[in-house]
Amino acid sequence: MDSVTRKVFPNGLRAVFLKKPISSVSIVVSVGVGFLDEKKGHVGISHLLEHMLFDGTKKWKSEFMFNDAAEQLGGNINGSTEEYFTSFEIRVAEENFSEAVELLSDLIQHPLLLAKDIKKEKKVIEAELLARKDFLKKNPVKAVLYRYIDGFDPIKYLDEELKELDSLDEKKVKSYYTTNYYPKNMAIGIVGGMGDPFPVLEKLFCQKSESTLNRALPSYSPPKKAIEKVTDIDKLSSTYFCWFGPGFFDEESAVFEVCAKILSKGENGIVKEIRFEQGLVYEIDASVHSDERKGVFVVSAKTSKKNVKKVQKIVLEKVKLLTNVSESEVEKAKKSVLAENILEMEEYIEVARVVSNFELYNKKTPYEGYFEKIKSITLGDVKAFAKKCFGDDYVLISSKEKKLKC
Repeated sequence: MDSVTRKVFPNGLRAVFLKKPISSVSIVVSVGVGFLDEKKGHVGISHLLEHMLFDGTKKWKSEFMFNDAAEQLGGNINGSTEEYFTSFEIRVAEENFSEAVELLSDLIQHPLLLAKDIKKEKKVIEAELLARKDFLKKNPVKAVLYRYIDGFDPIKYLDEELKELDSLDEKKVKSYYTTNYYPKNMAIGIVGGMGDPFPVLEKLFCQKSESTLNRALPSYSPPKKAIEKVTDIDKLSSTYFCWFGPGFFDEESAVFEVCAKILSKGENGIVKEIRFEQGLVYEIDASVHSDERKGVFVVSAKTSKKNVKKVQKIVLEKVKLLTNVSESEVEKAKKSVLAENILEMEEYIEVARVVSNFELYNKKTPYEGYFEKIKSITLGDVKAFAKKCFGDDYVLISSKEKKLKC
């Protein structure tokens, strides 16, 4: 049987262990700082620091030596910088658990942060940022969509990061590391079948913590109704609808998932009508994109110009019908959402990332009562939620063809 245990160590580090009958172990360390926490003059420093940690540690003096040590364990070690946290992860065979924790602990607690490596990583990051900016420039409709899904302008942020990259020096990087990388601002998520992992964590993540954690997410206000037409050279027309709801920390996240499933794949849903019955689109998807602060139900469609209005009309009609959903539709959607969540639990690195992030904010993980919450959703819950979140305050983003000069 799966079980969840957690511990807060004397230095303030939090850890959560999801025990599953598997032979591998996935470990993710989440640090409570991300790129939306950055101040003027430090834009991009979270991303740069994440790269820097892999460039050598007290025990493994170079990037190659560090990655070679991970390779010897058969593991793939990686990092990512998100809006409000930075994570470091590894998955190994159970027998290599202690060595994997040692790798992560040295990476996070004892990085070298050398000036020569900062110069090298700036080149890597610049190339990465230019590639991302190039993608957004070539996909202007998606760039606008991401502004609503993420809650910030991605092109503007990339421009600021590129502009300030040169000014990020050794002094700034080391100061940012000291300010944010301390035990009370970290959480570790572990998914595996071993015995008690906490003694190993306490031994290796023993750094003292002088700072006091006061981690709180900024508030979020969903946008009011907006309609945007974006010039695009794509011959197919793109349409995106967005409805805004609770993030994955919220008690209503389960009912949001069920409502989205009814609308997307239900017997009276958007995909059935637009694609299966009328064949109006080349591509269509309808799903929830969630983060700590918000969830966004996005309907995306690619179609010919002559079908755009039909597609948009059907989407709006289906959303209005959600308040008249039947008991059988709710039960089918619950069954589907429950099955999807169970399957997602097989993605062990992702599960470890999720539980470490929830622990960072001292929240119950989705694996402690979330399945029961899905099962308990009633027809009344769905109708009430539909009235609250699936109203007229939607965002509609569509493309208009750019006329190219001969």
